Amino acid sequence: SDDNNLNETNKEKEEDCDECWLRRFLKKGGCKDEFIEVDHCEDSKKCRDARLKLNTCMYANVNYYGQYLAMQKAMFTQSLKDLEKGEEAAAAAAAKNEEEEETKGK
Repeated sequence: SDDNNLNETNKEKEEDCDECWLRRFLKKGGCKDEFIEVDHCEDSKKCRDARLKLNTCMYANVNYYGQYLAMQKAMFTQSLKDLEKGEEAAAAAAAKNEEEEETKGK
């Protein structure tokens, strides 16, 4: 039937999707329901609560989700380092501009 063909097409597209392996991984663990709640979430307050439940569940199931959590931590840490570098560069640029302004004023 057409429904079966459509389901097979959607399944093939999902398998080709770069993020789909992660979605499948998250759904296979003990936090499937929490992941689905986050995945279908639209309201910001409810989404925040749903993400908190998912994170709590993943840390409670660290044997399965440990690698994913370590990857998330590494990405978050790198983002913070990049942010700090950007702030340092902005502060240095502001100091240089201030110094140039003072030099022009003399």
